Amino acid sequence: MAIINVDLGNIPETTLLDKGEYEVRVVGKPVVKTSQAGNNYINVALEALDNPTADTVYHILTLPNQGEIEKHSLRRRRDIASLCATFGVDHNNGELDLDQFEGKSGYVLMGIEEGSGNYPQRNKVTSLLPAR
Repeated sequence: MAIINVDLGNIPETTLLDKGEYEVRVVGKPVVKTSQAGNNYINVALEALDNPTADTVYHILTLPNQGEIEKHSLRRRRDIASLCATFGVDHNNGELDLDQFEGKSGYVLMGIEEGSGNYPQRNKVTSLLPAR
């Protein structure tokens, strides 16, 4: 039997960030997942540097799919290029090593997504800002 000693008193509730600009850090390595519809996407976990009680924010970027409408493909490629610019990661003309994002910091505009059903309100990235 393993016994640990952890202070579980006075734990603050998690909070929503107000709408606005925040410096964030990538938590762990972004991962590629597949949606229920079969679309591949990058899932990036972000934490606000100046608010330790804020929930982790998951930013989703859908990857371009072969045969999709060019307008959608361009938007998705622009989103990925913006992610690289925000966190100062070189995309080598399309060859992207997601491991390079781990621990990088950058600035984003944060919004609030309304909850629905059993899902509460949560923060969402509304814009990735260029590296400073």
